[in-house]
Amino acid sequence: MVSTIGSATTTRTRTRATVTKTTTTKHHHQRRERLIILGGRRRQNKNNSNHESISSISKNKYLITTTTTTRTRTRASAANEEQQQNDEDDSAATLSVSSSSDPFEFGSKSKRKRRDGKSTKRAQVSVDSAAIAAAKGESERTVVEESEEAFLKFLGLYIAIIFGFGVVLALSAFKLWPESVELYITGTLYPLFTPFVGGFLVFSSIYGLVKTRSDPGSKSG
Repeated sequence: MVSTIGSATTTRTRTRATVTKTTTTKHHHQRRERLIILGGRRRQNKNNSNHESISSISKNKYLITTTTTTRTRTRASAANEEQQQNDEDDSAATLSVSSSSDPFEFGSKSKRKRRDGKSTKRAQVSVDSAAIAAAKGESERTVVEESEEAFLKFLGLYIAIIFGFGVVLALSAFKLWPESVELYITGTLYPLFTPFVGGFLVFSSIYGLVKTRSDPGSKSG
């Protein structure tokens, strides 16, 4: 009898535990379903708000573009009307001028004789300038210019003599001259060649220094 009561009690306890577990599982499932439904609703609300914001932005852009286009068209039409009015005023002024009569005018303006360019006398202005005269070579030359030209001619002649000097010395190396000429070249001309070239360097350096100091745009002057 006692064992029967104990087994019945144990069975009841197990049944209660099973029912409690089943109830708890159902509550968990229901809570999870609720959370899933709430998450879906939140996402849907968020997507709807994003779509609404995008549509409002696009509507604003469309309104701004439409307003700008309307203003541009209005300005263009106003400018065209103003241009047409100006053209009408100009044409009216032209007609009034052409229809007016001058008491000192004989015949119409279309019958006037036009001036020929060949018979028209043009005023000639003479400009006296030292720079223009110097460019044309008509100005009077100063002493400095004449001396500079003479010195340049001297340097040119000096270069020609050096060139001839070098040709003579080069031909003497091939024994093309007679013995008397060869002796004169080796004894006299050959030793003078180096000092002669040095003299050209001295004269050209002096000319460069003088030219640099006389130039107003030079830094050293």
